[in-house]
Amino acid sequence: MGTAVLGMLVVAGALATGCSGADGDSGHTTTSAASTASDPLSDETLGGTESALGSRARQPIMIRNFGLEMTLPPSWDGRMFTLKPGDLPVVHVASFALPADDEELDVGKAASRRMGADDVRIVLMELPGAQVGTQGFTPTRLPLTLDRSDVRPSPVLPADHALARRRFAVHGRPFSLQVEFGTRRLTARQLGEANLVVRSLSVDPRPELDPTQWRPLLRRPLKLPLVGATAACPRSSGTRSLPIAHPLGRGPVYPGIGSPDGLANLKDDLVHNGWYLHKTLWAIHPDYRGPVVIRGDRVDRPGRLRFNRRLARDFRHHKLPSNERSGWRYAPSHTALRGPGCYAFQIDGSGFSYVVVFEATAGS
Repeated sequence: MGTAVLGMLVVAGALATGCSGADGDSGHTTTSAASTASDPLSDETLGGTESALGSRARQPIMIRNFGLEMTLPPSWDGRMFTLKPGDLPVVHVASFALPADDEELDVGKAASRRMGADDVRIVLMELPGAQVGTQGFTPTRLPLTLDRSDVRPSPVLPADHALARRRFAVHGRPFSLQVEFGTRRLTARQLGEANLVVRSLSVDPRPELDPTQWRPLLRRPLKLPLVGATAACPRSSGTRSLPIAHPLGRGPVYPGIGSPDGLANLKDDLVHNGWYLHKTLWAIHPDYRGPVVIRGDRVDRPGRLRFNRRLARDFRHHKLPSNERSGWRYAPSHTALRGPGCYAFQIDGSGFSYVVVFEATAGS
């Protein structure tokens, strides 16, 4: 986990963990209010507008990177950054000058110590590994607005500070939004100022989450084998020397069902509404960077195969962003089965489609 994630843990307690990629940027990338804004007092920015006192009015500042955009009041400071390739972006904006060093900023405590009673600090983090639709990451339409029900004291912040929290997802991207106030009893003005910035947030889809990537794969028909009710299940063989236990099939996408020879023992599995939830780890070879769709069914008699508690008909893993370093990708899941039998996965990706057959048993 990158330093960006660790910093958010210090600020607001434990969050979801995992790994994924940023979109379109690599390395230690920072976009700051200072680097993206014109001189707020320049004629070009202001168009010559004069205030009643004769001084030029200062204009809002827009910061944009990683498919995210925020507009800040002219006196605010802000940065969007990643600390290393593959990290997801972190956004820090505040009504005061933030620490200059990204790593110091991301720890959070240095920024908190700079806050006056009237100050506001906003941290937005895209969370790696979080599943949209679970743990509060509800698909949400922007603009987002905080209210006092989101505000509560926090044990990890100074005792006289309050924290507002909200989890949400936009375009399949899960975010944690946390707003720190320099006082425990915030004023309507502070909440309004925070919402002025929060409501300016816009989020673009990440290219690797583009829903159109799934259509060609989902249009492919299932071509599963038919096995007689009394015939032996033609289990797929395992593959050796891979970084997961007992991988099955020829790859580049390998399911690990926890035992060799294509046997999935349901004996100790959690049963949810009549479905056995069998832990399955998917490993994707570094040479393949594209999207994956996995579907399946029972093949020895009528029956169903689904995924996870929601009993989804398919399990998907998105393609890698162009800047992401190539490495093994891992996708944990549960294969949902009604009971013992012969089952098959169909694994579809760009340029391949193949079947992995396994047998579910309830033995000791």
